[in-house]
Amino acid sequence: MAKEVEERKISPALIVPLALVGLLGLGGIIYAVTREEEPPEEPPTVYTCPYCGATFTTEEELLAHIEAEHPEVPPPAKIVLSDLTIEPAEVYVGEPVTISVTATNIGEMAGSYEVTCEVNGEINKETVTLNPGESKTVSFSLTAVVAGTYQVSVDGLTGSFTALLAPLVLSNLEFLSPIAVGRTHWVTLDVTNPNYVETTGTITMTSPWEDSIEVTVGPGETKFVNAFAISFDSPGEYLIRVDGLETTVVVQEILPAIVSNLRAAPEIVTVGGAVTIRVNVGNPNWETSLTYTVKLTGAVTAQKTITLAPHETKTVTFTETVTWQAWGTIYCDGLSVRVKGETYVPPDEEPPPPYTDELRREISRKYKEFLNALIGGEGYMGAEWWALSMQERHDLTVIAEDMARQWFFDKYGYWWPF
Repeated sequence: MAKEVEERKISPALIVPLALVGLLGLGGIIYAVTREEEPPEEPPTVYTCPYCGATFTTEEELLAHIEAEHPEVPPPAKIVLSDLTIEPAEVYVGEPVTISVTATNIGEMAGSYEVTCEVNGEINKETVTLNPGESKTVSFSLTAVVAGTYQVSVDGLTGSFTALLAPLVLSNLEFLSPIAVGRTHWVTLDVTNPNYVETTGTITMTSPWEDSIEVTVGPGETKFVNAFAISFDSPGEYLIRVDGLETTVVVQEILPAIVSNLRAAPEIVTVGGAVTIRVNVGNPNWETSLTYTVKLTGAVTAQKTITLAPHETKTVTFTETVTWQAWGTIYCDGLSVRVKGETYVPPDEEPPPPYTDELRREISRKYKEFLNALIGGEGYMGAEWWALSMQERHDLTVIAEDMARQWFFDKYGYWWPF
């Protein structure tokens, strides 16, 4: 009786040499049979006729079918894009750019279309609705925030524009005027960087002669720049021009004295009392001494002649008697100061008290109280005092003196002469 033998087919990949089986044992052999499945293919796009349900693989086939099989139906809307424009093609960072296309409906029915604009990966969309044969301009506006070239794509139409770093902005062109022949001085100006990164630019002077420098300014900063050191060999009037900015300088052989800070103390004086008048006189020349006569006119007539070494400033002092009542004006070289003269009328009921040391100490204490109150903080000789300019200190002392004198008058009925 013949035995039936079941035939089994074994994959060659599963055949293991017997000697290896005997050596390792069946438990020592592990097989992993893997198969990487391929991703399923995307189904093809199907275009279906809305009138009879027939299907097609392309839009062109569908349109041809509708035209041939359904001539009674008007063709659908078909919107096409053209005339891509990018204006301007080159801008500075922070300036706007307009991207435009013309959308035209070449079909025979009204329809809408979503126009997609992509700029360096950033997408914006705009829907346009058109009647048959109608055209419209679709625009997108954007602002470049970094420098570089930007690639533009609008539904297959392509172009590009470039954004540049903005130039440095110059302002406040200055030069000393008048100035002496041969003296060197700096042309100065402010330079502002409107960009988000450090920017280097060139500053160019075209008058009175040509010169240029490079300057680097941090992002968003304004920098004070000593741009050009210049001097003039002869007197005259000269034009300084730097990148469109202009200023005029007057050059002289010898510069006149500079008179400033005319002041008087006290501001209110009993008629017959003394007023002290001071004025600053400076020599702006660096190599030449000056002799200058300081003249007072108006309520006071007086003069003094002084000699100033090169670049020296002196304070000239006059002590004059007040002979006028009410306010009088004192003039000096275009400056003016006012001093009030008052006549003391003692009260009928009691004679004025004498000018004693005790009264002097009393009004001195009130003067210091008023001065400290005006200065604030630590008061006189404190940090607030030293933070003031010389003119501000002078003005506060004059006000404190007036307040102390008024306090004295209110209490005793006559004016105390400081």
